[in-house]
Amino acid sequence: MKQFQDSTPTNIDLLCDEVEDRLSWRRRLEAVEELGKWRCNQSIHALYKRIAHDLAFPVKELAFRKLQAFGEDVRLTKNKRGNLVPKIEKKFQLVRQRMINPHSYDEFKALVKELYPEAYDLYECQKGARFDEWLQKWINTSS
Repeated sequence: MKQFQDSTPTNIDLLCDEVEDRLSWRRRLEAVEELGKWRCNQSIHALYKRIAHDLAFPVKELAFRKLQAFGEDVRLTKNKRGNLVPKIEKKFQLVRQRMINPHSYDEFKALVKELYPEAYDLYECQKGARFDEWLQKWINTSS
């Protein structure tokens, strides 16, 4: 039994916009889930774009699974390791320089989220439950 419909949803434009939201991997993941319920050219194209361009591996992997369910011949690239954002160390140093209280983790975290929302979102996705521990080390090493 197939888990999708061969038609275009009425909210396809909204879904295509949500799947491009670079500030929320959760919103992209939800949009991919919904696009996977509808097999049409627009949803297939949007899912292929997620595989090719999304740095958040859970989003990329779900898009891959949905396209496989559609019967598409698709390949999944490896999960990127290391620094996902170029020069992230330099960005963290700039955040530290702007801090009033150099030892406040909450202030550091809030400034990272404000100044680099895409990087924050991406690392929050990739690090998962270890995100705070990972970010905490930067407040001590970014000087």
